[in-house]
Order: sequence, then C-alpha cells, then structure tokens
Amino acid sequence: MNNDIPDNLIVFVLLLPGFYFLRWIFLRLLHQRYYNKWLDVILVLPGTIIHELSHFIVAALLLSKNISFSIWPRFHNNQVIYGSVSFIPRLQVFLIPISLAPLMLNIVTAWYISNLNIILPIKIYLLIAVIGASIPSSKDFMNCFSALLHPSTWVVGIVVIVFNELIIKMSTDLLFNINTVDLTAFNGILAY
Repeated sequence: MNNDIPDNLIVFVLLLPGFYFLRWIFLRLLHQRYYNKWLDVILVLPGTIIHELSHFIVAALLLSKNISFSIWPRFHNNQVIYGSVSFIPRLQVFLIPISLAPLMLNIVTAWYISNLNIILPIKIYLLIAVIGASIPSSKDFMNCFSALLHPSTWVVGIVVIVFNELIIKMSTDLLFNINTVDLTAFNGILAY
C-alpha cells in the first residue's frame, strides 16, 4: 500500500493529544494526594531544557542583551517555575519570535527525536516531554501580547508590508520583462 504520510509523523501527531490527557490526569486527578513537585520537575526536564533553549537560541540570534539561561526550578507561591531565560530585546517586536520559539523549535526537535533509533519507551517519553513543552508559558503569551500592542511593532509591521509589496512589484516587473524578451527571441527563432 502506498502511504504518502510517514509513520513517524503519524506517531508524532497521535502523541500530542495523549500527552495532554496524561498531563491532565497527572495534574488534576493525582495532584491533590500524590503530587510531588520534584518528581514533576524531573519528568518534564527534557522538555524544559528544549523549551528554554529555544528561547535562548532565538534571543541570541536576534542579538538580545543580557541573556541568562536557567533550567533550575524555583518554587513560588505553590507553583513551579521550571526554567527561565532573561533578556532585553533590541526591538520590542523581537519579543514575538522569542516568546513563540518553543512552538517552532520544539516541534522540530520532536520530529528529530521521532527519527532517532532508540528504545521505544525512551523515544515516547522524550517525545511526550518535548511536545508538552512546546506550548508557550503564560509569561511567554504575556510577552508576545505586550509586543503586539507596542507602537514599534506596528511601525516594523508597516515597513515590512511596504517593503514586501515593493519586492513583489519589482520581481513581477523583472519576471514580466524576462518573459517578454524570451518570447521575442523564441518568435525570432520560429520565423527562420
């Protein structure tokens, strides 16, 4: 049977809802009686590392200042802060890709893990941890939302749109002129 969808992709897509269901059971049903913060920190550590690394990598690529990186958990008001990345972006608009970095890079990492030749239970555990950590935190969403409301984001957006329109117009003009020349040369060849 000819299957256009790779098996790894099917497993990857099926693991995502499975992770959220297991995490929901773990946090909602078992939380009151059996929840152990340190066990939770250890279980999600691979995902935390990839999540924070994705923020760190994108912040560094966008030349952010004062970048610090930590995967050491902190406990604050009965909540676990699994890790953190601190930075000052060069432009406020850079908060958007930095905040949403786990959505993109964790998915790529999960795809890479799905193609590794390792023991299946370890592969499933790593995939669940990495896919679960691809969701931006509430702090990530707040940073992204504040960047969307900042005036510099609107200015950069307008400049990008105008620049994009100019590039499209220039490329279509160039393409049209090349096609005209090619057709003229082709017609000259046919005349002989």
